[in-house]
Amino acid sequence: MAKLQLGDDYSHQPVPEDDRTSAYYIAVIIIGGTIAVPGFLMSSKISYGAGFYPGLIGFILGCQVLAVTGIFAGMVGTRPNCPPI
Repeated sequence: MAKLQLGDDYSHQPVPEDDRTSAYYIAVIIIGGTIAVPGFLMSSKISYGAGFYPGLIGFILGCQVLAVTGIFAGMVGTRPNCPPI
């Protein structure tokens, strides 16, 4: 992969093959966004209904639950010889 300088964003030329990302990487970003946005919307509704500080506590606890779930999912996904779904 070539080292890019400031301003080298390929706005006037095609992106070379070695600087392109895979469709899988882009799909993971899009799926992650669609999973995260409803969580932020739900936390804003909770904050609106319960008040700022109870909503903030709920948001922090919810983020911790999601983080622990993500950690366990990552541990399962990185096991050797784990068959893909």
